[in-house]
Amino acid sequence: MTNIANVLTLSRIAAIPLIAALLFFNEPLLRWIAFILFAVACITDFFDGYIARRMDQVSALGRFLDPIADKLVVAAILMVMTAHGQISGWVVLPALIILCREILVSGLREYLAELKVRTGDASAADLLAELSGADLSAADRATVLELAAEAGGNDRHPAGGDPSGSVGT
Repeated sequence: MTNIANVLTLSRIAAIPLIAALLFFNEPLLRWIAFILFAVACITDFFDGYIARRMDQVSALGRFLDPIADKLVVAAILMVMTAHGQISGWVVLPALIILCREILVSGLREYLAELKVRTGDASAADLLAELSGADLSAADRATVLELAAEAGGNDRHPAGGDPSGSVGT
């Protein structure tokens, strides 16, 4: 149960509240720290799976927690952006679509795993999870980087966001 891969996954989950809390401050240094912590969390997302497979430490707990950790990161970032006013009005709809996509991908992954659908050496569920995680990690990193960079240049809104609700500047 407690192996290095699971510890990395659990550390990623534990970092989420800290990352989200740091993003609430309109202080550039704190937002850059949040970005660095987020980048480390993204790196652990790669290494937990790699280590689990390489060191034969794949566990049911790890298979369960890894996709949950990914979904929690996405949800936390979207919630922080909403709280900052960076997501408001009609822009909430794409955020909702992202969250629904996350839930659907998780459900589809579980369904495919139950059917034991395989594509070569990897199961279709594992392949779907890797592809899904890669595109969202890139989007999340860009979002956190934008939040970090915005802290120093926008004093029009108390939370640091653009009061018009626009996502980009």
